[in-house]
Amino acid sequence: MPLRKTLCLLTLCTWLASAAELDYSYFLRTLTDLDRLRILDEGVTCKQFSSYDRASKYDEKTDKYLNWGANGDSGHYIRAEPNGEAVMAEMEGPGCIVRIWSANPTGRIRFYLDGDAKPTYEWPFADLFHDKVPPFKPPVCGMDGAGANIYLPIPYAKSCKVAADKAHRQYYHIGYKTFPKTTAVTTFRLPLSEGEQKELDRVITTWKAPDPAWDGPIASAELPVGKPVTLFDEEGPRTIVRFYAKLVSDERYALRRVVLRMYWDGEESPSVECPLGDFFGTGFFASKYESLPLDMGPEGGYCRWRMPFQKKGRIVVINEGAKPAKLDYAVFKQAEPPKPTAACFHAKWRREDPCKTFDYPILECEGKGRFVGCMLNVDNPDQGWWGEGDEKVYVDGEKFPSTFGTGSEDYFGDAWGFRHFVRPFHGNTLGQGPGFSNKWSVYRWHISDDIPFEKSFRITIENYGKDKDYSSVAYWYQAEPHKDFFTSVPVEGRIPRPKVTPGVVEAETLKVEGATVVDDAGAMDEFSSGKALVLKGKAGQSIELPVPVAQDDVYAIVLYGAKGEAHSPFELAIGDRTVGKGDNAFAKSALFRVGKARLAKGEAKLALKLAGEGSLVLDALRLEPSRKERGVIEAESLPVTATNGPKAEVEDIRLPWSADSQLLLPATEAGQSLTVALPVKAAGRHALTARFTRGPDHGQVQALVGDKPIGDPVDCFAARPEVGIVVSLGKVDLTPEANAVTFKVVGKNEKSTGFRVGIDYVRLGRIVVEGAIEAEKLPVVASDGGRGDTQHMGSFGANQWSGEAQLFFTPKAKGAYVTVELTVPKDGRYDLDLYYTKAGDYGIVQLSLDGKPVGKPFDGFNNGVIPSGKVPYGAVELKAGKHQLKLEVVGRNDASTGFYAGVDCLALTPSSR
Repeated sequence: MPLRKTLCLLTLCTWLASAAELDYSYFLRTLTDLDRLRILDEGVTCKQFSSYDRASKYDEKTDKYLNWGANGDSGHYIRAEPNGEAVMAEMEGPGCIVRIWSANPTGRIRFYLDGDAKPTYEWPFADLFHDKVPPFKPPVCGMDGAGANIYLPIPYAKSCKVAADKAHRQYYHIGYKTFPKTTAVTTFRLPLSEGEQKELDRVITTWKAPDPAWDGPIASAELPVGKPVTLFDEEGPRTIVRFYAKLVSDERYALRRVVLRMYWDGEESPSVECPLGDFFGTGFFASKYESLPLDMGPEGGYCRWRMPFQKKGRIVVINEGAKPAKLDYAVFKQAEPPKPTAACFHAKWRREDPCKTFDYPILECEGKGRFVGCMLNVDNPDQGWWGEGDEKVYVDGEKFPSTFGTGSEDYFGDAWGFRHFVRPFHGNTLGQGPGFSNKWSVYRWHISDDIPFEKSFRITIENYGKDKDYSSVAYWYQAEPHKDFFTSVPVEGRIPRPKVTPGVVEAETLKVEGATVVDDAGAMDEFSSGKALVLKGKAGQSIELPVPVAQDDVYAIVLYGAKGEAHSPFELAIGDRTVGKGDNAFAKSALFRVGKARLAKGEAKLALKLAGEGSLVLDALRLEPSRKERGVIEAESLPVTATNGPKAEVEDIRLPWSADSQLLLPATEAGQSLTVALPVKAAGRHALTARFTRGPDHGQVQALVGDKPIGDPVDCFAARPEVGIVVSLGKVDLTPEANAVTFKVVGKNEKSTGFRVGIDYVRLGRIVVEGAIEAEKLPVVASDGGRGDTQHMGSFGANQWSGEAQLFFTPKAKGAYVTVELTVPKDGRYDLDLYYTKAGDYGIVQLSLDGKPVGKPFDGFNNGVIPSGKVPYGAVELKAGKHQLKLEVVGRNDASTGFYAGVDCLALTPSSR
């Protein structure tokens, strides 16, 4: 046998032998081992349990997907155990948990390994992400944005069950690998051995600094327009272990105009075909970040994906822009014996603009290989949330995905939206905003949780919009023969959309005397809508900016300019009040927050005064309305019907009030007061609360209806000015006509220097049911087929509902249920009454108490949204403690269009029956 083949077989046999005995150090090494990914596994799978909405199903009879957009992705478990545990995952071994994620890691998590009857390990779930439980150490375990991520491997030889101590409405993912039955896996045991701890320490050190430095020679290549340039062309067998590239160009979006192609072993079509910037994981721009396989920084992009070839490797770039460019680059490779099981590296880019596909495909391919990650770019034309998309992975022709996620940000390691963060395995490198608008780039690498496939692979991510620009890069290894669904995209199809900043006033639309309009042609940075206004003048000159204002409010004034350019210093004023100053406003950012001011509906005259010679390039202006507490009545908006003493006035901005304002009574002595008229919509009994300002010169205030005090006096003294806590003033009977409340100064704290009274807001809640238990405030402990949330009833006449809100259950089909937990203070016999909501898309529901049906099914249908009034369920015997109320959808009225349900409140009153 030739020596070369002997070495090859020895290498392969050694690898197979080591792979068949997987100790804990092996699993720790997978957290940093990029070399392992190029050698394809035999008989290994990677799947995921999650809390995805179980209403999404595949019907084998019709070959159709049902409720495929169901989005109630929390609180779903495999089953509930007799002891109340909620089973999250259950696997037969040998295997290993490779990733755990949650948006709300509440309660306790239990791991049953190898059939243990009692939990092998049990911890408070949240402690695993906060460096409280060795060896769950950051950054391998921790909070990324608002997402809780664990990549510490938890292997098991025979089996594994993961359970929550009870149902917690959790969002969760548990990714796991399963190995061939002959594989010997060492089960996770604590504490770690000395050798295992050293290996974990090495992983943590590598994760904190993945070594982006380039220590070899760097070459340069001129990139003429339209001509391919070969960077690398060598015989194998070799493996490229590092690739570095830095593009030098003064053309906008040059990183999208230059295409990178890599060819292995004489293939005619490239295995790698990407815009240069996207290949390095940064999407639209060269956003700085550092991950395990890829980096991007001012010095260029670094790639550490292993790229083996047996016969020949070739790397080519082509500049399809309008201007010549230059590329600094380096390729570091190593010679090695050929590996029969080694696969070729692939990375390809695609785009849909606008994306109207619900399940946007990131990769579809045929053959044998493993998926190792992706990056996703989204350009969103509005400020709304775009990321409500579940990832779905189909391996080897699966009809139902073996990985079914719970949201775009969840897949990329965050939760409840995206924030900027950078980690070795996942991150968010770009998020422009405002809100979730404009350009976003995120990445997720599957290094220890790579997904092998034998015949085919498909991964998609949901897109609920019709107007977004989606583009992505898929990274995978694959053996020959291979086939994928990608097609080459011409340069005009790669250039991002022109920049449009939603919700702004475009500066070029303003009628400003002496100003000129310029466009961004030829500039590296874009202006919103492609144009900007150039303001010129002498030092001290004031330029009037007439800005439209939608409604009276306190606004934060934001200016957008030309980033990095030298501008004249300026001041911005409204009347005789200076809002803010900008000495070097746009040096580091195109956005500059000037300050806050109250503006009246109509047209505001903003005076921009140049403080020095020169000009100011103004792209756009944004007026951001004040932040307001939900469901409150702003005190400054109330009609003041009477005062005793100084005149009441509105004060803005000084403290973080709701709506940035308060109603101020500048009282000078006890006995002074102001009276306001409350917006009472219906006669009845109301609960009144208020939030007052506290300070060193504030007095003690008493609320009154007529001459009757409501509640106790409130001491508003504090050593420093502050927004006080919300104070319950008591219950009052009010009508639309008799709606006056007086706030009277009755004294002052001995430490106070004055009698002032500031009212931030009041809250008025109609008492529909005395002693009501608000359904929306009860803990949801289980649900299936839908999601139970709080719905505020403001758009339906909130004062008709107790607490102005309800528990809103949103199932899509019969059989769905939601269970809430009710705490009873003492043993007794109680009359149980429920108060529902009725509407045109509500179903028929059956109430159960502690697992037993009570009463008859309730039909929630009505043409229009109304409260049901009292629905009595009779007398029930209850022990002190916790009880469960289950609301199950058992059907719907023929006239109803849906299966929704709403519970306003319930009442438990001692029964006389």
